[in-house]
Amino acid sequence: MSHRIGKFSVYTPGHGTPKGAIITLLHAGTEGVPIEKANRIIVINSLCLTSAFLAFVFSLIIFAAGKDYGVLVAGLAETLLFSSFIWLNAKGKYAVTAIAYLFIHNIALAYFAVIRGMILEEGQLMFFLFVCSLLILGPWRHIGISLLVSAAILIFAKVNVSVGLLPITDMKPAAAGPFHDLGTIALSVLIVVAVGHFKWQDVKYNAWLRRQNVVLEAEVKARTRELVELNEKLDASNKQLLAANVRLDDANTKLTTANTKLALSNTALQEANANVRFFYNQFSHDTRDTLHAMLHMCQFLLRRLEGKDSEALGYAKHLYIAVSGLINMGDDILTVKMIEQGLHNRVVTQTIQTRTWLQNLVKVTRYNAEIRKIQVLTDFDKTLPEYLVTDPVKLEKIIANLLANALRHTRSMVLLRASVSGKSLMLEVRDNGRGIPKEKHAKIFEKNFTTGAGTGLGLYIVRSLCSLMGIKMEFESKEGKGTSFYLKVPYKIGKMENLPAVETEERISQSVRGKRVLIADDAPTNLMVLHYHMKKAGCIVLEAKDGLELLAVANEQVPDLIIMDYKMPGMDGIEVLRHLRANPKIAAIPVILMTATSSDDGEVLQADADDFQYKPVTSDKLLRSMSELLSDTVTE
Repeated sequence: MSHRIGKFSVYTPGHGTPKGAIITLLHAGTEGVPIEKANRIIVINSLCLTSAFLAFVFSLIIFAAGKDYGVLVAGLAETLLFSSFIWLNAKGKYAVTAIAYLFIHNIALAYFAVIRGMILEEGQLMFFLFVCSLLILGPWRHIGISLLVSAAILIFAKVNVSVGLLPITDMKPAAAGPFHDLGTIALSVLIVVAVGHFKWQDVKYNAWLRRQNVVLEAEVKARTRELVELNEKLDASNKQLLAANVRLDDANTKLTTANTKLALSNTALQEANANVRFFYNQFSHDTRDTLHAMLHMCQFLLRRLEGKDSEALGYAKHLYIAVSGLINMGDDILTVKMIEQGLHNRVVTQTIQTRTWLQNLVKVTRYNAEIRKIQVLTDFDKTLPEYLVTDPVKLEKIIANLLANALRHTRSMVLLRASVSGKSLMLEVRDNGRGIPKEKHAKIFEKNFTTGAGTGLGLYIVRSLCSLMGIKMEFESKEGKGTSFYLKVPYKIGKMENLPAVETEERISQSVRGKRVLIADDAPTNLMVLHYHMKKAGCIVLEAKDGLELLAVANEQVPDLIIMDYKMPGMDGIEVLRHLRANPKIAAIPVILMTATSSDDGEVLQADADDFQYKPVTSDKLLRSMSELLSDTVTE
């Protein structure tokens, strides 16, 4: 019996009957073993069983005939050993059993042929050993070794009988005859068993191969059907893929067309953006130029009307506030752009006189509040340090924006409170306006967000500068009751000797009076305003309407200071500065560069000017810058 395990056939022996018992012995060690190996094991077991039986029976017969104990002991020993080999096979020691079987036959050959001088038919014996080696040994190398050993023993026995190299114990005549006859019979039986098994193995193996072929043919047919079905599916998939590729090609063509149109649109958009930027820059420049002139004219009117016509003075104040509002709006836009471009990323600290600095900061708010009949209150704690170190420019921008925001939304009052807590300056800006709806609290610091008034930039700037300076900011607001902003400003205690030198109006006036100042601007109004302020300060004024004229006047008159606009026709401020610095005669003249648009920031900041001012600039600020530059020139 046999059944398949994986790709191999294995034996399952029968049990339970005398025939079944013999089959069990013959099949010992074959269960679960591939059929080729099982056939070899069955051959070994058959030869072992036959050899054991023949050795046992023939040794008893020969002993009975000649009372030869040597034959009896040898026969019983062979019976025992051959029987034990079946047990070794059952334990899976197949190779050991095969070698041991042939080894015992060679030992028996050596004993009977060499020691006892009983040599059977040499050809018959060698044929038996060859068939046994072929059936039970695997590699040809092992078969050759086995046959060489047997042949060597046989030759040695022949030589020993003839020459007498070793003593021979002759077998009694009564036993010698039966030994020779029975030995020949035993060899014949073993040869029949061996050859029969060889033939049976061949028949069995061929039958197994036929069964395997049937199975493999069935599997091949099944696999072939699967492959045919798979090919059909692949063909269908290929057709679908080809159709998809066609659709994809169409889509790619459409996408390429769309991308081409998009590229053209982008080009047009970039051109439009460039035009918009040009328009914005030009509009910004012209607007700030105009505001610059208006601011100085307002200041001129306020000075002239002070103490005279109260109605006209009121109109002038309202005009000044309106112009200041537009200037502040422009400053906020400029500040936002500088923050986003990373130009406001440094904290520059200096020592300030705390109360004086705060009071001066409130003056501007009070001036605007008086016209609107709004009260501006201050509450500066007595514990405020007299001097502290901070970034006054950025902190002023933060507080000014909060005060402007409060003034815009309050009903009747704005409060600025200052105190100290630990190492922090605590500031509060409060109003009693309508408050901020709770659902809008999270949005008030977003750029361009408003609650109905303003540009929506002030609080965005406040938050950005607070983040830069490490200021913690909180706020609370209740509808109908107003809003409060709280700032926790880190600071260090300052010293009076570290205060920056503050020039008085008299000192500024003395430093600029009598100086030759060359002013250049292509806008007649701006030129007129600058001329007025320079003349009022006691300067000797020289004028130029563009860059070329400026260079000619500067080379001829060699002024003490030059104030020029950045954007002028023909030659801008950067190019004028290059020519100035390249001329040794006028290279050392200090230059104040004025610009009315933030788009020039990068170039202006890198220009070789001694100072630059954003339009509109107040006369006080401009004169202070002139005083510092002229004082430095005198010192040098």
